Amino acid sequence: MNPEKGAHVAVEVARKTGKKLIMVSKMTEPHEKAYYEEKVKPLLAPNIELMGEVDTKTKVEMYKKASCVLFPIQWPEPFGLVMTEAMACGTPVLAMRNGSVPEVIDHGTTGFICNTTDEMVEAVSKVDTIEPIDCRRHVEKRFSTHKMVDCYVKAYIKILEKENKYYELPSVA
Repeated sequence: MNPEKGAHVAVEVARKTGKKLIMVSKMTEPHEKAYYEEKVKPLLAPNIELMGEVDTKTKVEMYKKASCVLFPIQWPEPFGLVMTEAMACGTPVLAMRNGSVPEVIDHGTTGFICNTTDEMVEAVSKVDTIEPIDCRRHVEKRFSTHKMVDCYVKAYIKILEKENKYYELPSVA
């Protein structure tokens, strides 16, 4: 429950669409509690349920049952594991264009990238156009353990090759 995560935006989307929203959130730090009390709680409506943290099994079940996952991120988050977890379960993600969002979501195929709250509201009505299997395949193709390790190795090799142009690397015997 942090302003950077955009819970207030998710609540606004739920209020405008009338759809049920289940928010899973850690709220133990004083700044998290203050943000909730000041910016989120006053916006709550009967269609919005707040849960605390959940275990992995519960989270996966929630992803599988959800029509979509809202990811209204308000800062340039470097990755956003929530997006890949949801898509791995076949659940489309509606996210604000911030940080890694455009690199993770395939707009129109695995979810929708939004610039405003109103765009996210509109995207809620389009989630049925997303095929769950496309979300799953996207994650398997781009974010599997094998793919991620392969990309890291290629990046490290590229860095070492660049460094080797300027410095002689010690030989390993």
